[in-house]
Amino acid sequence: MQRLRASLTVVVLLLVAAGAFAQTANPNADAISGNWVNDAGRTLLDVKADAAGAVSGTGYFQGGPSPTVLPIRSGRFDPFTRILRVEGEVVLPGSVTPATWTIEGVLDGDSLRASAAVGGTPRGTMAMRRGGPPRAAGDPVAAAAPGTVLVTGANRGLGFEFAKQYAARGWTVIATARTPEAAADLRALAAATGRVTVERLDVRDRAAIAALAAKYRGTPIDLLINNAGIGGDVKGQTLGSFDYTVFEESMAVNTYGALAMAESFREHVAASRHKKLVAIASGWGVFGLPRPSGPYFYRASKAALNMVMHALAVDLRESGVIVGLVAPGAADTELRRQLQGNSNAPPPAEPVAAMIKVIDGLTLENSERPFNFDGSVLPW
Repeated sequence: MQRLRASLTVVVLLLVAAGAFAQTANPNADAISGNWVNDAGRTLLDVKADAAGAVSGTGYFQGGPSPTVLPIRSGRFDPFTRILRVEGEVVLPGSVTPATWTIEGVLDGDSLRASAAVGGTPRGTMAMRRGGPPRAAGDPVAAAAPGTVLVTGANRGLGFEFAKQYAARGWTVIATARTPEAAADLRALAAATGRVTVERLDVRDRAAIAALAAKYRGTPIDLLINNAGIGGDVKGQTLGSFDYTVFEESMAVNTYGALAMAESFREHVAASRHKKLVAIASGWGVFGLPRPSGPYFYRASKAALNMVMHALAVDLRESGVIVGLVAPGAADTELRRQLQGNSNAPPPAEPVAAMIKVIDGLTLENSERPFNFDGSVLPW
């Protein structure tokens, strides 16, 4: 009996030891996941780790009234040693070449002590505490984190401003133009920032769209902005003087082109962090807004754009892609002058800045209807 009791005791001890070893041998790689803040409660890191310890998320430089958002390019958390290392890129003031930033630290319960470096130069240490779970995808700060944006029709007007403002926010910009050699401002922006790549593209050319998508296969595109559009000859859109070739061209650029871009780049967008596909809408294409009689074909093409984007949102919802429509309101662009003549309107920089705020806030839940630049919902 004593031998039996001794044997049972040994078995129990072995089982306890095995359980303790299993807990030690299989620590939780997700332990680092969370929103890490400094003593003032301001976010410095917002990260999530998968089961293998790969870390994704965002770093925040709190050096001004609003944080500079720095996406993590790569990261690793070792659940055994509790060591975290993440890195990304940042363009320092006075430079156009990105420098690599790194943060390395050790997790101790709900505390994280880390050191930072930029371009290999130490930038001090930081003490952080857990401030909560990782930010949700729709969080305004997380939504602003830089990614890659593709803008069609970026040589002038709204498209150029989108390229300019996203580059200034640290985004990587793929900017398309039908004739890049004539897009002097866009080429100058690319040279000055080092963040803009200019690509030749006519959205009426399906083969060219497919070729561009193939060129960027494997590149996640966080935001596709279908901006390319034409007003068309106004006289040819006037009752009694219809020129149906103008109708065909308006549909080809404003509707078919946007849909072809979305179809060809949907996997690039689905593979990204932000997963946003946006088309530039117009009040001229909304039935519920009072409008004078005006350019029939332009209005029809924009109404059709609303419908194809609405249908696209349904098909892409399961892949997590947010499909949005945003209208700029009045903007002093060549297209507006073509359709309405010279009229008082703000420069493109103002409505684009407003639309970017709307785009930042787009989610799967709130993007079912078109937005105006001021955040109000437009009727269909």
